[in-house]
Amino acid sequence: MSPREPIRGVGLLLGLLCVAAAPTWTVVAKHPNGEIARATLTVDTPLGPVVGQKGSDFGRHPSGKLSFCTVAAPVVVDGVPIAKGAYTLFHPNERVWQTTVSKALTFTPGKVTVACAANELVTFYDDGTFDYCQLDKPLTVGAVVCDVGHGVAFSHTGKLQAATLGAPYSALGVTFPKGTWLSFDDAGQVVGGTIKDALVVRGLLVTYDFKAHPNGKLAEVVLAAATTVQGHAFPERAKLAFRADGTLEKSQFVEKHGFMIHGEEWHDTRYTTYDAKGAVVTSWVEHYQSDVPKPVYKPKKP
Repeated sequence: MSPREPIRGVGLLLGLLCVAAAPTWTVVAKHPNGEIARATLTVDTPLGPVVGQKGSDFGRHPSGKLSFCTVAAPVVVDGVPIAKGAYTLFHPNERVWQTTVSKALTFTPGKVTVACAANELVTFYDDGTFDYCQLDKPLTVGAVVCDVGHGVAFSHTGKLQAATLGAPYSALGVTFPKGTWLSFDDAGQVVGGTIKDALVVRGLLVTYDFKAHPNGKLAEVVLAAATTVQGHAFPERAKLAFRADGTLEKSQFVEKHGFMIHGEEWHDTRYTTYDAKGAVVTSWVEHYQSDVPKPVYKPKKP
């Protein structure tokens, strides 16, 4: 056969291969290296360890490994039973990061047994170590009673990292009531949480989210009432930050607010920093104005 003579049938074969390899997705975005960052599936499609669901988006890490997708059918990956329709995230090494599990599971971080509810979110570290789930059964870790039906998280070393209290718990010189969400460091010290109602912590009436330094002093709070700290007056809802020695470091609060003529909301937020003696170092105001009028409730006519 002459080197220039075409090989019969090769053109047809290549054509068939091209049809078979036709993409089953529409690319939405790419990483700088050209790998798919996000695309929309046009049919159920195998995507590495799972099958992606038609009509949903999937993405890949810059390495090309699967980053996220909605799973088309139940599947077990890395020992994790993933539910049909579960939006699932994967670590860069393609191990399961976050997903909805199809059945109840148990894990043993540290020396406790954690019962996780079916059809709820479960998360893992990149080596498959258990991280977080919603409790299906009672759990007590040391003196902390964790509430059933709420989330519980553990550090990579198996230490309790966060939980919603199922019973009162004393720390930071106060007893936190049942229902309070608390976070802990590996030494078991409370380093933050969310307070359902107003509570006096370290002499301040606070609410919502707070953080604490490992030495037990407050790091960040939201004031539940107007108060004065180191000679500075702050309104309710002001956010304060403190150094590890307890001195005021920063503050943030809405200084003025109102509505424009057509109902658009606006407010001025003041940000201030302080030295260790309480003197103002910097202070500035950021203005915000919505471009959407305040919604007006109109009752239906009978």
